Amino acid sequence: MDTAGTALARAGGSMRTRAVHAGQGPEAVTGALATPIFQTTSFAYGSFARGAEIFQGVTGGYLYTRFANPTVAALEDKIADLEGAEAAVATSSGMAATAAVVSGLLSPGDELLFVGPLYGGTEALFASSCPASASPPSAPVIVTGLRTV
Repeated sequence: MDTAGTALARAGGSMRTRAVHAGQGPEAVTGALATPIFQTTSFAYGSFARGAEIFQGVTGGYLYTRFANPTVAALEDKIADLEGAEAAVATSSGMAATAAVVSGLLSPGDELLFVGPLYGGTEALFASSCPASASPPSAPVIVTGLRTV
């Protein structure tokens, strides 16, 4: 979402300006200049047909806060702008981020090698999601020097 604040920040704003204004602009319904905090779990669709279009991905809109939320979208826009990226994804935890990246990058037949020890939850995720007998397998690598890798 390219908001007025993001466009302003990209037009040559300093890092400070971008940190404050990127990802925000006048809110569509209320016109609020500061990003509102949407504390809701669900959103109205206006009609059954529009709701069906949103669920099918035909029309943009918010379904349920666990999937997306205007406040989180503003955060993602701000992070993307600050990082010089096309887009960003905010997750609810580091483990959610780790799981999303690993599952998004690995395909059946790939191997997951990591330098351990890792955070216990991460190793447990790898062991349960990628056991050595499954595809992709995971295995810690003992590194004693760069040549080991």
